[in-house]
Amino acid sequence: RFELLDNPSVTEGELTEFITDGWIYVNGKFVGIFQLPCKVPVLYEGEALNVIIYPTVRMNGMAHNKVQHPYLDAHNSYETFVAGDSTFISPKTRYATGTQLWIEDFQSGSIKLTNGIDNNVTLGTIQDPNNSNNRYGQVNLTEANNRWSVYTTDGLSFTLGRQIILEIDYCNSTNISTTVIAGKTDATIVDHPHIRLNAQDPETMVWKKIYIDVTETVSNSGGYLFWQGIKANLTEGRTNDTVLIDNIKVVYR
Repeated sequence: RFELLDNPSVTEGELTEFITDGWIYVNGKFVGIFQLPCKVPVLYEGEALNVIIYPTVRMNGMAHNKVQHPYLDAHNSYETFVAGDSTFISPKTRYATGTQLWIEDFQSGSIKLTNGIDNNVTLGTIQDPNNSNNRYGQVNLTEANNRWSVYTTDGLSFTLGRQIILEIDYCNSTNISTTVIAGKTDATIVDHPHIRLNAQDPETMVWKKIYIDVTETVSNSGGYLFWQGIKANLTEGRTNDTVLIDNIKVVYR
């Protein structure tokens, strides 16, 4: 699998990843897209063969939508291939220099998320039981407090046409919805629903990570200033639900 490394020139927050695949080239020739880890048959042998592996994610959580992450550097190395032998490559990547990130990782004393008008739940933070250096957001939905709605406190402006990727780490027993809130020059604000993160079984919930492409939604919104929204409601017929969330990142350039 890819190892996500620190880039000292980029403010990147906690380094979590879900890079599932590699888009592989050898000496400039496309070999294929492979789910990692993998064995890749290549018809090359010799020294100093240039291997480039692009970190590839399942955009919007769809297994068939394998996309090179636009803001992660490709692994680039020179290898020796011997016929009949295997060469082990441990690919590495990092956020590319020049990448900008809006981050809420719940590590500071204040949270950069503002309650929506239909919110009646308090977003708290909790110490990660598996990592004493990490905290994450926690939402407990009940029959009395059954609607969670927040948006990023900071409005962001983007260069239209450039890709904008939302990254979220989450663990949830109810559906989570993401929206893009666009502010227009006529002072109107429009909420554009985007992706739903499906609920997990409460008994077997695990942390997941998703990469969401919001480029088209932003470009078609007619807005000039944008906020990222996140919502969840108590599942119908249930008395409680839990949403855990961390490392919310808007990645752009």
